[in-house]
Amino acid sequence: MPYQIKRSSFSTLLFFATLLFSCAGDGNGSTDCGAGFDQEAMFANLADHLIIPGYTELSSSLTQLNEDLQVLQEEPTEESVGLLREQFKRCYIDWQWVAAFEFGPGENQLLRSTCNNFPVNIDLVEQNLSEEHFDEAASDRFDRGFPALDYLLFHQQPEWILEQMQTHSFYTVYLESIIQQMLSNVEHSLEAWNTGYRNSFIENTGTAAGSSLSAVINQLSQQYERIKTERIGLPSGELSLQFAFPEKVEAYFSGISKELAVESLEALRAFYEGKSRAGSDGPGLEEFLQHVDAQKNEQSLDQAIKDQFSTALQAVEALNSPLSTSIENENETVVNAYNEISRQVIHLKTDMPAVLCVSITYIDNPSDSD
Repeated sequence: MPYQIKRSSFSTLLFFATLLFSCAGDGNGSTDCGAGFDQEAMFANLADHLIIPGYTELSSSLTQLNEDLQVLQEEPTEESVGLLREQFKRCYIDWQWVAAFEFGPGENQLLRSTCNNFPVNIDLVEQNLSEEHFDEAASDRFDRGFPALDYLLFHQQPEWILEQMQTHSFYTVYLESIIQQMLSNVEHSLEAWNTGYRNSFIENTGTAAGSSLSAVINQLSQQYERIKTERIGLPSGELSLQFAFPEKVEAYFSGISKELAVESLEALRAFYEGKSRAGSDGPGLEEFLQHVDAQKNEQSLDQAIKDQFSTALQAVEALNSPLSTSIENENETVVNAYNEISRQVIHLKTDMPAVLCVSITYIDNPSDSD
């Protein structure tokens, strides 16, 4: 599906003006859009040490989640419920490490829509249960993926889950259908990467829309903005006229919203730096900006980005868990985290693309503050 550009957006117009100025030679980097940098080496590192391992890990953890559900069906005990819940949390953390890879196979499989459309539509989930019907083809609905599992597994005590399994057979069918849909889409994405798309990704060099560099930069920026907007800005009230909606945080019912936000920031920092989840380091956008000697306010742009990642992470780590309670009881610390996250947006969405002559092609959110 081709990306669209909302040309009426001021921030998008500002980006193009910056892009033209930068590529004309303004002292913020080379005038050749990074010619001479080995893009293929960077793409190979991202594919082999971040993307494919990320999908592999998520596929494995979702497989285990499905097996734990089978155990619960065979041995319906509170201990089995606890094991299923803990595996769900592990899967949700693993998801954060692939969320920014929604290009190529991930985009074709509509991974974000099928795995993490939040906040969950409780009324729709309850309707599915009462009608005993789950429309797997309607991938744009908020009744599936991790958010639906979060509600189904955590909004009541374990004994309620056991009772549902005994008296309402579709409850288990619904759980299994959600898990199977996610697992299938992740496995199809992984298979595509392993059977051809990896090579296409590595060889697709350049800066034009549709290039691998464009995909990487756009997805890094877009996923980062989702942290700012969906995880923090809207629930805290900063993007909703100061009306807080703590129930709209990610993973509201399991209470791991803060942990997921931290994990997501860590994953995006690793994506930028070309570091695997295990810690191995290879060429990434970090080295690309160093190659063009990009500057920002008399400092290297690369260092500015790394410093702001650290500052934003510290601000989020300082929040109490669950995030919904922090929003209710100490919203000023949540707003501080939102502000620190927001300061990175201009680096990732304007400064870096301008220096590397890549267009931001995803649709801007009207509430963007950059």
